[in-house]
Amino acid sequence: MIYRLTLLLLLLPFVPAVHAELRLPGFFGDHMVFQRDAPIPIWGWADPGKTVKVSLGGVPETAEAGEDGRWKLALPAMPAAKTSLILKVWIEGEKVIPLIEVKDVLVGEVWLCSGQSNMEWTVAASLNSAEEIAKADFPSIRQMKIDHLTAGIPQSDVKSVWQ
Repeated sequence: MIYRLTLLLLLLPFVPAVHAELRLPGFFGDHMVFQRDAPIPIWGWADPGKTVKVSLGGVPETAEAGEDGRWKLALPAMPAAKTSLILKVWIEGEKVIPLIEVKDVLVGEVWLCSGQSNMEWTVAASLNSAEEIAKADFPSIRQMKIDHLTAGIPQSDVKSVWQ
């Protein structure tokens, strides 16, 4: 009995703290861009009934997770800016604040491009690529790459990375 109690006490610090689930879709990530001059929709999932708070360099907005755990809110429209921000998302009353931080977020123009293999053409494969790459100085231009996916119905989440 003493052996079991000692083992339990030794292992207890390695058990993760229990906290509410909170997550955003995969396309909310570091280096992302939000559309300027339009309300900024933010959504995700949390434990049902939890109050979620979100801020992007300003006063937090609040939403409540429904029975299915989904929540959604809109941050006020912002003008374009070269200064990066941090998107903070947390559950009200949780000890770990913020639970989610999305860093180096810009507000500016968002363009949606779609296509087949031509959309994956790299500058390195283009004519005069070395010269074009050497002259390129556009640190505020970002792109999001989404994993290839075939689906017969709309998806609520995708795997992606901002570059």
